[in-house]
Amino acid sequence: MLVHNAIKEHLIKNDQEMKSNDQYATDNASTNKWKDGTYNTVAHGRNADFDIEVGIKDHQIKQIKISDHNSESKGIGSKAVAELPSRIIKAQSTDVDAISGATVTSNAIKYAIRNVLDKNRD
Repeated sequence: MLVHNAIKEHLIKNDQEMKSNDQYATDNASTNKWKDGTYNTVAHGRNADFDIEVGIKDHQIKQIKISDHNSESKGIGSKAVAELPSRIIKAQSTDVDAISGATVTSNAIKYAIRNVLDKNRD
């Protein structure tokens, strides 16, 4: 129970940090040129951490793979895992709407990808 409470507190803290970050709303849409490559990151989802691979080609987001996400709630967090990558690729930005009911997982995915993009600006 203590571990569960510690994880829950960590997730709440991450969610509060993301909401308080002024850049979160404006994101990276205005400067969406990134260095080509494949970049790996970790998202801190509701139930567990999971791996994300972001592929940049011709200075654009071409691919997002999310793995080890089976701990996310089926039909809720898993919906964010399934839908957000294509939304982010289409928008060429993480400034996309969260999946209803899966806000923590959605924000975790967007936050992790945004950090990769911010570190690899061209």
